[in-house]
Amino acid sequence: MTRSRALPQAYGGGPIGPRWSDGKVRCQLVTEYASDMISVHEVDEAATYLYVSPAAERLFGYTAEELTGRSVFEFIHPADRATIAMYAAKLRESADIATARYRFRVRSGAYEWVESTCRMVRDPLTLEPAEFVATTRSAEARVAIEMERERLLMEADGARAAAEAADRTKDEFLAMMSHEFRTPLNAIAGHVQLLTLGIHGPLTDAQRAALERVDGAQRFLLRLVNDVLRAVRAGEHHTVRTRGRRRARVSISRDLARGMGGELRVRGVEGAGASFTLSLPFVEPRQRADDARSSE
Repeated sequence: MTRSRALPQAYGGGPIGPRWSDGKVRCQLVTEYASDMISVHEVDEAATYLYVSPAAERLFGYTAEELTGRSVFEFIHPADRATIAMYAAKLRESADIATARYRFRVRSGAYEWVESTCRMVRDPLTLEPAEFVATTRSAEARVAIEMERERLLMEADGARAAAEAADRTKDEFLAMMSHEFRTPLNAIAGHVQLLTLGIHGPLTDAQRAALERVDGAQRFLLRLVNDVLRAVRAGEHHTVRTRGRRRARVSISRDLARGMGGELRVRGVEGAGASFTLSLPFVEPRQRADDARSSE
């Protein structure tokens, strides 16, 4: 026997018997086999259960007899009672439907999120409130999804705030680099030009050669600082390329060695480094250094 045929027979009739066609019987069948808990309540402040559908046991672990005659507020989380009382007061004043989400104590003693849709039923003659009719369903899955969404939104907000803070830090770094490095380097260039023009008196050939080395070192360092600033502005982590300037750096290093009474011999270039021999009057060391740092 199929379920569709068994249901009307359970209420005293065949598949198309007179009791199955009766509206009250149909309404009772829908109520008792609904997936949501259907309940009827007094209109008093306690909202006492007058009727509870069998779905209450499947959803929350209570039989209809255990709930009937008890106040709904016995099962509502204390933090949610004021909100539900406010909804009930509004329903007494109108026939509108109200939907509320709150925590309901189940048989195990734990509180689970539920959602109830409730409507006031009024006496057809006096139009006075007669009873509440509510349908209640579990909202645990929906609340979990919403809480996860809120968590992800909070994480996104935190990541956005961190990115904005990083941008501010980068801007501060760029401003500091521009001021702390470029300003003194430009001042050096200006003083070299003044000395070269003879503002402070005539220069010897040795002094002019020394100023040329200072000017070359200043220009190289300024280019290096500009490369770093461009890389930071672009938000990239990459090696600053200085190809084409190797000859200038070697020339500067050779001039420095000659100024100390020594000699610099470049032996070869491998990858990003340069191998050279530095001969000084008191020592003859051999050194392998990074190409970008060799001019320091």
